[in-house]
This record gives sequence, C-alpha cells and structure tokens, in this order.
Amino acid sequence: MLSCYRRMLYRRKWMAAMVTAKLAVSFDGHTVLPVLRRVRCGGGVDVVVVRMVTGQIPDDFARVAERLAHTFGVRQEGRTRSAPGCGAAAPVPR
Repeated sequence: MLSCYRRMLYRRKWMAAMVTAKLAVSFDGHTVLPVLRRVRCGGGVDVVVVRMVTGQIPDDFARVAERLAHTFGVRQEGRTRSAPGCGAAAPVPR
C-alpha cells in the first residue's frame, strides 16, 4: 500500500518538480520533460528510474538533487548510474 502511495506522490509532483529544477527543456514551442519510468518502493528506499531528455547528463540531476529531495519529502538522496539516457536515484522516504 505504501508503494502505491509513493508512486502517486512522485507522479503528482513530477511536472512541477522538473520545471522548477530547470530539468524541463523547451524545444520547438513544446516543453519536454524527463520521463518518470519506474518507481520501486521497499525497505525504506525508493528507487526512481528516469529517462532523461536528449542532451541531459546524470550530473544535471545531481546538481539539483537537494531541491528534488525536498520536493519529494526525502531525508537523504543517493544517485547511481544505469543505462545510457537513464538515471536512477534512491531517496529514503520520511
């Protein structure tokens, strides 16, 4: 049940979080957002997999990691790399 709630929390705040963290990109009159691909919750850790916008690098997310942690209400933030174009973070929920 908690994992369903956490998934909804991420999805509900995703667009605003990406825009205010300046991770949204405007191109050809459209706003392009990184895609929230997967959220796995369990053991006090949420693993979030993101499909980055073309041209973004994991360091773009690392630069705003603290801002995102506060937005999603986590105590700590960690980052690992996965497949090219995807980034994974493992925040610890409140």
